[in-house]
Amino acid sequence: IYMAVMYGLMYLMICTFPAVWGKIYGFSTSISGLMFLSLAIGYIGGLPVWNHIISKDYNQKIIDNDNKIPKPEARLKYLYWSGIISPVSLLLYGWMIENQYHWTLPALFCASFAFGVVCMFQTIASYLIDMNPRFAASSMAAATVLRSLFGFSFPLFVNYMFKSKLRYSWSNTIFGLVGLIFGIPFPIYLYKRGER
Repeated sequence: IYMAVMYGLMYLMICTFPAVWGKIYGFSTSISGLMFLSLAIGYIGGLPVWNHIISKDYNQKIIDNDNKIPKPEARLKYLYWSGIISPVSLLLYGWMIENQYHWTLPALFCASFAFGVVCMFQTIASYLIDMNPRFAASSMAAATVLRSLFGFSFPLFVNYMFKSKLRYSWSNTIFGLVGLIFGIPFPIYLYKRGER
C-alpha cells in the first residue's frame, strides 16, 4: 500500500508538469518537456547512492547475524527516509509553485522527490523478494497491480484539486501529509516487528 501511495504521488507530480511549466512559468512546450529531466536526475542520482547505502548496511547485518542468515526486515532500515524526503519535497514543490518562486526551486524539489522514490522502490522490492523467496513473483505482481491502480487513479482527480480553491499549495500539502502518514510509521513498525 505504501509503494502504491508513493507511485500515485509520483504520477500526481507528473500530471502537474504541463500546467506548471507551461502556464504558470510560461515555458514553451519543448522547454516544459525538458523539465522531466529534473525527475530523471533524481532517479539516476538516487540509484547509486541508495544502492551503496542499503547494500553496505545489509551486508553488515548479515555479518553481525549469528547464523549468517539475512533477515528480510534488514532491507527496510532506510525506508523511512523515503517517507520523509518524497512527501516533504512534494509539499515544498506545491508551495514554491503557488508563490511563483524561481523555476529552479520546484525543479530541485522534483529531483529530491524522485531521489526518495528510488529508495522506496529498492527497499520494498528487495523486501518482497527476500520475505518469501518461493512466492517472490506473486508478491511483486501483487505490488505492481496495486501500485498501477494508484498510478492510474490519481491523475483522474488531481487536476480538479489543483483548479479548485486548494490550488497547488494546499493540494500538495494534503498529498504530502498522506505520504508522511504512510511513510513514517509503516517502515518503522515493519522494521521492528516485521519478523514476528
